[in-house]
Amino acid sequence: MLCDAPPADGYNFAVGEVAHIAYLGDLSIYHVRLKSGQMISAQLQNAHRYRKGYQPGATKCVCAGSG
Repeated sequence: MLCDAPPADGYNFAVGEVAHIAYLGDLSIYHVRLKSGQMISAQLQNAHRYRKGYQPGATKCVCAGSG
């Protein structure tokens, strides 16, 4: 999951820059470069073809549930 700000307590997250976006039908895969240089990916279901503010170069939080 991608978000604009760090999530509530109980969630793991990392801050990075959107490097690439892959569109796969109703799913977008965002490749995010962390400050360490590591690349990770996050998936979002497409509500629209383009999400304002989620373009390459945007800084986002990559979030994961606490379990």
